[in-house]
Amino acid sequence: TTDTERMHIYFMAAQSQISKSGEHKIDLDRAEMYMRKVALLNKTVKSGDADALQILLKSHLARERHQKTKGKALAERAVSLLQNAQNKYYLGTAYFSLSEYYHYGDPVESAEKRRLVELAVQAFHQAGYVEQEAYALKFLADLYSLNDERAKALEKLDHSLQLYDSIQFLALHAVYILYSHIHFTDGNYQHALNYGLMALKSALNVGDSSMSLCQINNYIGMTLDRLKESEKAIGYYLDALKVAKNHNDNDAVLQLMANIVNSYIDLKKPEEALAFMEALPKNLLDPKYDESYIYAPLSYLTIYNELKDYSAVESYCHQILQLIKIHRTSDKLLHNFYTLLVEFYVQTTQYSLAHKFIGAIDSLSLRIGDPHRMQENYYLKFRLDTAQGHYKSATENLLKYQILSDSLFNESTNKQIKQL
Repeated sequence: TTDTERMHIYFMAAQSQISKSGEHKIDLDRAEMYMRKVALLNKTVKSGDADALQILLKSHLARERHQKTKGKALAERAVSLLQNAQNKYYLGTAYFSLSEYYHYGDPVESAEKRRLVELAVQAFHQAGYVEQEAYALKFLADLYSLNDERAKALEKLDHSLQLYDSIQFLALHAVYILYSHIHFTDGNYQHALNYGLMALKSALNVGDSSMSLCQINNYIGMTLDRLKESEKAIGYYLDALKVAKNHNDNDAVLQLMANIVNSYIDLKKPEEALAFMEALPKNLLDPKYDESYIYAPLSYLTIYNELKDYSAVESYCHQILQLIKIHRTSDKLLHNFYTLLVEFYVQTTQYSLAHKFIGAIDSLSLRIGDPHRMQENYYLKFRLDTAQGHYKSATENLLKYQILSDSLFNESTNKQIKQL
């Protein structure tokens, strides 16, 4: 091999050591050894690309060592230096590496994250690296799905699957679970469950114990919840929780905690929900990102609302209203909170406040585009109208609720879902 090819091999070897699970010193030391070999060879080759690669690898090392500010600055410098690189694979890797410093839960950062991953896709395509292009497309589909741009997400996902199929790639669970989640949000629970089970089978076949396994079990649980199979859903959530605990992923633990609490509430078991929350290790309940701050108080609010402890409900409502002023919260979580808030205002005859937040719920539902949430909205409006004696509009809202309910759960679909 040429010196240039050898440098590329050492670069890939260094990347492999850095991307291993955990931050073990022996892996990072090996990565630095390979980086020194790249530097030594480059004294002869004198490649600007190789110099930039050294900076990119230093960025990876800094990120592994939790030196995020330093790592981001190095990644930005590497992107700048690799703009005119001959090997577009390196540019794609740099774009993707830089995207990892932006969080999907922040609307501003999420937009920049999508832009960088789009650029990574283009670079990998130009370089002819099919697997990396397919992976970046799958990652991009996930980002669009999280931003409720499901048509774009499906387009990217279809392209990703096409590329994976072209190289006979078998570990397709990350693709399948995204299909599952998109169909779930669109209210197509049969496809959602089918893809979820396909994803789980694929993950188990290849022995994946990463956070992908957590995501798969979580999405299957969410689908089963919508199918009123909450007991089964809890089993999948608990499997997901084990994975999240193993990876010390606090934000995933908090999300799963909220999902499990909701399942217990659907089963009319608020005391068990409360006992479950109290048993969770406190060190795993410290939020890392803005969205996660709402999960614990929202879960307590859900429980105390079911227990009809309205003084506690009022206290948690006030706490969350303060939190959402400070921490950015997703549309879906805001929808969940405002729904409980309106229920509380209806139960305590604060009808003007209930009307105020019904409008906010309508706006959120349109943005999210989830038929299940729209169905819930009509029922909430029916309850508010009935409480105030507005029977004509109450009847209209009840009819709209029933029409959506019939479209989501018809007899034929239910039989097919039971078979799955």
